[in-house]
Amino acid sequence: MSSCSFRALADLDRGAFEQLLNRPRQATTSARTRNADREALVTFSNWCVEMGRMVSNPFKAVPKADQKADRRS
Repeated sequence: MSSCSFRALADLDRGAFEQLLNRPRQATTSARTRNADREALVTFSNWCVEMGRMVSNPFKAVPKADQKADRRS
């Protein structure tokens, strides 16, 4: 995810990802798209934990966007 400046596993940071999701430009992005981005990062991080490349998944607790409240989803 280049928008977060993640270049290595050590760079994966929940705060940076949440900032990306909350940026003003994201206001034009649907909840479904934000949830898909979140799911991809959570899935990748889970795989890293399973393979022993990471101790824990920093994105697991990032809340999903409410798709029912978003008319675009």
